[in-house]
Amino acid sequence: MRKRVKTKGQIFRATALKITPALAAIVLGGNFVYQTIKDDYKGIFDLNRLNNEVVSYQNNPYSGNNGIYRIPNADGQEVEFVERDLYEGEETPEISTELLDSGYQFANIDWQTLQSYNEDICSYIIIDGTHVSYPVVQSSDNSDYMYTNFKGEEERCGTPFADYRTKLTENEIDLTDVTVVYGHHMSGGLMFADITQYQDQSFYNKHPFFIMYTPDGQAYKIDVAACEVISGDDDTALHAWDFASQLDFNRYYRRVLRDSTIQTNTELEYGDKLMTLVTCVYGHGTNKRCLVIGKVTKVLVNRELLEASNTEYNIVK
Repeated sequence: MRKRVKTKGQIFRATALKITPALAAIVLGGNFVYQTIKDDYKGIFDLNRLNNEVVSYQNNPYSGNNGIYRIPNADGQEVEFVERDLYEGEETPEISTELLDSGYQFANIDWQTLQSYNEDICSYIIIDGTHVSYPVVQSSDNSDYMYTNFKGEEERCGTPFADYRTKLTENEIDLTDVTVVYGHHMSGGLMFADITQYQDQSFYNKHPFFIMYTPDGQAYKIDVAACEVISGDDDTALHAWDFASQLDFNRYYRRVLRDSTIQTNTELEYGDKLMTLVTCVYGHGTNKRCLVIGKVTKVLVNRELLEASNTEYNIVK
């Protein structure tokens, strides 16, 4: 009896019938992963383009608290010293010009372009030598920018946002005791993923501070004081509000010192203004957050932005 031979089409159909469920799962899952990665990186690319558009390091008209107006030369190495009048309120907080005097190159932020995209943009945070160079938004609801980009469009990577309970647009004297800023932990070290590296002492040693810029021309140095990993359900650890008393602060600070994964040179005192960067952290079980806590100090004023802003500052004669 002649043996029946299957055609190539019959073999393909028979094989396909046997593996279709598994194959479908692989294909669909692969498509989902691909689309997810594609969506993630589209948002990141948009933010990178924005960063290139609004952040520069040339001709920064910065000044400290001692009445000296500093202008970087074209080579960026030396500075010209010009006396100027102080603005009222500049002497109230302790302002360090150590970074400025050492030649640190502060960024010049194009706030007009930034806020033409979105008026909710209230600050810009840069951690030198990392991926973190992003605008920060703030609205009346913390969920608004969880999955919304800086242009107000739906996007998985979202936009770093300040907790609605905190103040970022007021004079530093009126800042909330703890300003909390959230950002997603994205693949490839993007968005706020890099801040989880503060769990490592060597990373802190290389990045002991970061800078926050605000639309009124102020720049703040945030000296990192601690890094801790907490439960995602523990909102009390975030403490996104003012301390009720020194006792309240002492309880908070004791916990921070106890749980910090690193040793730092920054000590906190009652009355200090603090900032906490928050992101998800992996490798510690489910629903964990990494907190990077730092002391906020105003370090300089961009005089051109200050004079152009709506903020009313009187000249101290």
